[in-house]
Amino acid sequence: MVHEVYRDDAVSLYRGRGVLIARWIGAPTMEQAVVLDTYASAAKGDDAPGFLNIILDIEGKPDFSAEFRTYATRVTGDPAWYPRFRAHVILLEGLGAIGIQMFVQTMLMVAKPPVPTAAFRDCDAACEWALPLLADAGWTSERLLQAMAQIIAVEAA
Repeated sequence: MVHEVYRDDAVSLYRGRGVLIARWIGAPTMEQAVVLDTYASAAKGDDAPGFLNIILDIEGKPDFSAEFRTYATRVTGDPAWYPRFRAHVILLEGLGAIGIQMFVQTMLMVAKPPVPTAAFRDCDAACEWALPLLADAGWTSERLLQAMAQIIAVEAA
């Protein structure tokens, strides 16, 4: 399934065949962006990963530095950065969710991603959308939803 490859106070990264799943509990920093870049460039060809970005909890107002906003727009338009797909799953509620959704949607409109990219409010919809893009990597709907649920549950414990 998936195994943890990185963890700090704000993000945990999990790698499985054809996918990297990030679980966020804080606003991303440039240091974390470097880690994401490392995993984006590590696998090529059939093992090139898709990116499932699960945003669970960001306290207060989402605060993305100007440097990170520039970086996010640049990589969103880069066909080599997670070339399989990119899915943003925003599981926040309230104003924080609106702020994150606005950031993601603006980034997508400005950068015009060259690979399948979408934002979702639940794991089921993200799984349904991503599954055809992961079929050659051996994923099923049940396995992908189970991996996402396990990542969320481990972090909540």
